[in-house]
Amino acid sequence: MTFSVPHTYILNPKFQQPIFGANYLHLDFEPVPEGGLPSNGKLKLIFKEAGGFDFYTIFMQMLDRIRETGEIPSHNEVLPSYSEVVGEQNTQPANNLQSTDQNNLPVYDFPPSNFNPDEKR
Repeated sequence: MTFSVPHTYILNPKFQQPIFGANYLHLDFEPVPEGGLPSNGKLKLIFKEAGGFDFYTIFMQMLDRIRETGEIPSHNEVLPSYSEVVGEQNTQPANNLQSTDQNNLPVYDFPPSNFNPDEKR
């Protein structure tokens, strides 16, 4: 059995560390329109071995990033319309390296040794 919930429909994720028993992640979720679930639900992921807190930390970082973008979830996006291409088609790649002047490519420096991409500036 599989279960999927878009990240934008997840509510109140909480990581629990009981004194007795395994750590677990508890969250509520809203049903996706036309998804087959009639009402809000609850999910409990139990971590019988180590790794639960690491999972929760990364999960929350990802959830925050998704919520910051404000993008429409892909299941609600209108799909683009496609039409058949009629006539002669170009089979060459759009960016052919053979036609690129290799001497005029930009040069990039490596980041400094103390560079940390996760550090807030």
